[in-house]
Parts: sequence; C-alpha cells; structure tokens
Amino acid sequence: MSFPADSEYHRGAIPPVPQRTVTFVPASKWLMREAHGGAAWPAIVAYSGLVAVALLWVGMLTLAYAAVSRRFTAPPGRPAGPAEPPGERVLVGRPQYVTR
Repeated sequence: MSFPADSEYHRGAIPPVPQRTVTFVPASKWLMREAHGGAAWPAIVAYSGLVAVALLWVGMLTLAYAAVSRRFTAPPGRPAGPAEPPGERVLVGRPQYVTR
C-alpha cells in the first residue's frame, strides 16, 4: 500500500515497500489520515433529529391511515362510504348540488 504526500494536511508520502509485515489496523487509519477525534454532541444532535423526523413521519402516516379507515368503515347495519346529508340531492345546473 502506498500513498502520495498530502500537502493540505501536511502528511508525508507512504512509499511502496516490496515486502512489509505490520499488524492489522482499521482502514480509517490509512484512508482517512486527517480524521481526528472530537466532541460527540454534534453527532448525537444530528441523529436525534433524524430519529425525531422519522418518528413524526410514521406518526402522521398512522394518524392519516386511522382517519381514512374510520371514514370508510361503517358500523354494522350501515352502508360504507362518506356520510350523506339528510334530504334529497337535486342536480341544479351542471356542477352544483342543492339539498332540500
């Protein structure tokens, strides 16, 4: 494994060696040499926000499903569908309905 010098992060080159024996280390040590430790709170805030949005989304979908299910499920003895207002519906003109 070899890497060129990185002037942005002031890291020297890692030259290729024909044969080398080293212990295994995480890939992040070699592939992300500029990475360093830091505070954990930004990641906690970001993941908490992501979880909150996902839970809100699932909750809203559940409420919508319950509302639609309640609207189109009739109690025993009544036909299913939207409730009709009492009275007779009469077509007046083209797009309007008037209830008497």
